[in-house]
Amino acid sequence: KSAYFMVDGGTLDAFILLGPTLKDTIRQYVDLTGKPHLPQLWALGYHQCRCAYNTTEDVMETIGNFDKYDFPLDV
Repeated sequence: KSAYFMVDGGTLDAFILLGPTLKDTIRQYVDLTGKPHLPQLWALGYHQCRCAYNTTEDVMETIGNFDKYDFPLDV
């Protein structure tokens, strides 16, 4: 089988990762790109949407409910 690529201007960099297994392909990809950076620990917690509030009282009520039901606040 063949594949043909044309690029108008510039250069096309292509990397073909042949595996043969999925695990091998992922290792080859990580070798090529490096390991991803982990997010800060605080960013892995619960995120409450800020778009649903119209007043400060709405925000304070929601915070109160988090406390009332012992639900942790992270971000």
